Amino acid sequence: MEGMEEQHKILKRKLPAILDVITDAEEAASTEKVPRLGLRRSRVWLTRRMRSSMSSRGLGKTTLAQFIFNEPEIQKHFELLLWVCVSDSFDVDSLAKSIPELLPKKSIAESASRKSPLDVVQDALRGHRYLLVLDDVWNREPDKWEKLKSCLTHGAKGSAVLTTTRDEGVAKIMGTVKAYNLAALGDDFIKEIIEKKAFGSQKEEERPSVLVNMVDQIVTRCRGSPLAAASLGPSGSGCSDVGELQQLNLGGQLEILQLENVTEEAAKAANIGKKEELRELTLKWFVCCEDDARVLEGLKPHDELQAVRIESYGGTTFPTWMSMLRNVVEIHLYGCSKLQWLFSCGTSFTFPNLKEFTLQGLDSLERWWEFSHGQQGKEIIFPHLEKLSINRCPKLTTLPEATLLGESYGTMARSAFPEWKELYLGDLDSFERWEAIEGNQWGYIIFPRLEKLEIHSCSVLTAFPDAQPGGDHGMASSAFPALKVLSLKSLQNFESSDAVDGSQREDAMFPQLQELYINGCGKMKVSSGQQKVSPKLAVLHTEGSKEEMFLLVARHMTSLTNLKLQSSGETETTLLAADHSLKLAVDVMEKGNHNDFPLKHMKLRGFKSGGCG
Repeated sequence: MEGMEEQHKILKRKLPAILDVITDAEEAASTEKVPRLGLRRSRVWLTRRMRSSMSSRGLGKTTLAQFIFNEPEIQKHFELLLWVCVSDSFDVDSLAKSIPELLPKKSIAESASRKSPLDVVQDALRGHRYLLVLDDVWNREPDKWEKLKSCLTHGAKGSAVLTTTRDEGVAKIMGTVKAYNLAALGDDFIKEIIEKKAFGSQKEEERPSVLVNMVDQIVTRCRGSPLAAASLGPSGSGCSDVGELQQLNLGGQLEILQLENVTEEAAKAANIGKKEELRELTLKWFVCCEDDARVLEGLKPHDELQAVRIESYGGTTFPTWMSMLRNVVEIHLYGCSKLQWLFSCGTSFTFPNLKEFTLQGLDSLERWWEFSHGQQGKEIIFPHLEKLSINRCPKLTTLPEATLLGESYGTMARSAFPEWKELYLGDLDSFERWEAIEGNQWGYIIFPRLEKLEIHSCSVLTAFPDAQPGGDHGMASSAFPALKVLSLKSLQNFESSDAVDGSQREDAMFPQLQELYINGCGKMKVSSGQQKVSPKLAVLHTEGSKEEMFLLVARHMTSLTNLKLQSSGETETTLLAADHSLKLAVDVMEKGNHNDFPLKHMKLRGFKSGGCG
């Protein structure tokens, strides 16, 4: 992280202790054996003690991990060095896929494309001494971790997994060696960081006296957090006069914390809009207040801002400047529990450069903007958005209304997100439609560039968008013509059949699909026809108790390389129940060339053997 040089000096003093931890772990590994596998292992963990105060975050866990990762003494010890940012959403397969991307190509076998992500990781790490850093881990689900752990044990003796987390429960689940608890820094160190950041090489006699007098107060409000001190956040939020920020030539990134302590007047006096070198702005509240909206209005940045992150804001709407950030590339909104809609503006607005958009924990969010899309005209509001993540927004029912795309996509193609590449929808209790306008609309919905779609825990969603009937002047009739990875989990009422298997269509709904994951979709049906989900489907992992999942298998035996079937454990699920469906696959294989069936890996779990003749 930029601006952390002073913190690095402080953390370097801790290096001997870290090396001792790794040494202890290796000594422990010399006597500890992994059950049944007979392999040795060692793990090192970074965490901090659990605290009830939200202000205790930012103690420098990631920074310390970076320092360890980049330390020459450490790097000489390992053959492979891997860093993965895990964060809030944890998916074993996605995480496993990200690890090989960090490995030298020579360590990945040519057959990797036909293997599961976990198998690729296992093969690539086998026999190598590696250091894997999993940064910012929150997930406490033991079975998910067990899947990853099982393939990580194949590294050479002395390999290490270094994890940063705020949660000691994570370390306990992993069966780690004793955690290294990162305590708060002393006030002297915090003061040293603040003075270096605020005054640089300024001589003491040249420093503004008003700021010098504020340092001790800022130190107290930092509560031992080097991150808060390094970003100078508390001098913008922990004191009564945020206006002192106007005396500083701020650039790059700025994080302002504890905004519940700031008045409207102080926010305006901070003069954030005049900090023209500022590129990334993070604004955090720890407690919602009545004045949050007025404070945020006063913190209006300049128009060239590239990234904005807002956490725990207590207003019901955003100020108009939020809809005027035409150059912003990333917007991330977390825990704004009272927010009812995202943008309001008396005139037309767009985000022509926005590429990443995150909505998480917005408990009251009901719609995208104050006015209907009709008032926006024909202009696409998110023309270049590539990645959208919506999680834990229980009142949100729909995506925005789609806009006609033009002749290049077909005369009737409509989309709100023509450049989408990744979409994650999770824990959306009311989400039921793919666009804001109900009823039959002219044209059809299309996401022409979407490559990865994950939908988890959307209890009222029943179907994909209707596909284009027939074709439109030779254009692809699928709503997802570029989709490569599809994950559907815990969708209790999802029953879209045509969109999944193309039962009423001559072409596949997902012509480019390579990976399909289905879990907890009990109502989803597959017709008895022979149509494929995708002719390129290579990986199929599905869970259920009906014949539907075996029908999917039978239709894709000529393309599947990796197959995992998990029975839900209901009494009627037996191998006999699957017999008829699997015979379809066997019959096809017997009539054809065995070289046409590339299946290399198959796992069947939870099936009963009773009833088989």
